[in-house]
Amino acid sequence: MKNTKFFLSTLFAAAAMAVSAPADENNLDYYLGGASKTLGTSDANYSFTEGATYDRLRLHNGTLSLINGTLTAVRFNGTGNPNGSTTLNINSGATLTITGSETATTNTASFLLTDWGWWGIGTTVNVAGTLNLVNCGISNNDGWGVFNINSGGIVNFNYGLVMASKSNGLTVNLNEGGRANIGSQGISSSTSYTTLNLNGGTIGILGSANSEASWSTSAALAIAGNVTFDTTKYVMADDNDSSSAAGDSDSNRGGTITLSGTTTVASAGSLTV
Repeated sequence: MKNTKFFLSTLFAAAAMAVSAPADENNLDYYLGGASKTLGTSDANYSFTEGATYDRLRLHNGTLSLINGTLTAVRFNGTGNPNGSTTLNINSGATLTITGSETATTNTASFLLTDWGWWGIGTTVNVAGTLNLVNCGISNNDGWGVFNINSGGIVNFNYGLVMASKSNGLTVNLNEGGRANIGSQGISSSTSYTTLNLNGGTIGILGSANSEASWSTSAALAIAGNVTFDTTKYVMADDNDSSSAAGDSDSNRGGTITLSGTTTVASAGSLTV
């Protein structure tokens, strides 16, 4: 099936008109022309079919904000093409679920911030709603990538907070009021070009219902704000439905945290366990 592509030059005569991606098309490709546009099930520049699973969500040169609904795709690609950088905002009340399973520094990665990063171009992802990475981590190919978990944002790293990037670098920021629920693979990076900044927020445990859940990491964690490690296990709302991985608390399953090695906290931060 052919890709769904939107060119701003074709919309100049109907700037207020919502443009819908046909439900039978596999890919959602948005050519933004440096503009800021919205995506949702209603009241948006572009719309999608809730309940459908798309092969790919891909952005080109501009800002796209997911404003409502639950969008499910196998892959996300924030391409950052030669004409300009790309930003994806996942707003409060919106959910993006990615079901692919590849974490790599190639264009086949399932959650790829930047693919074409020529001339200092890159991709930023801002999460203030919910992002479910069911079977993959965060990848970056050419160009820079920045991933922010902001106030009110929840990212369910079901596979683990696993990072991969080429030399232009990937930076992941957990900010005040954000939450990262992390699965069995814990926190790790397959390359040396990644940075994780704990500027605030909460780190939790994500697992399956009716089972124990744990993870460990040997990664250096830079704590620069007020960070809480929550050992209450969080589970998918329905283990058989990846699109409902909202991070529901299993309040009967508290746990423990063990620190080893040298613990250093920046003067502006604190660690709560």
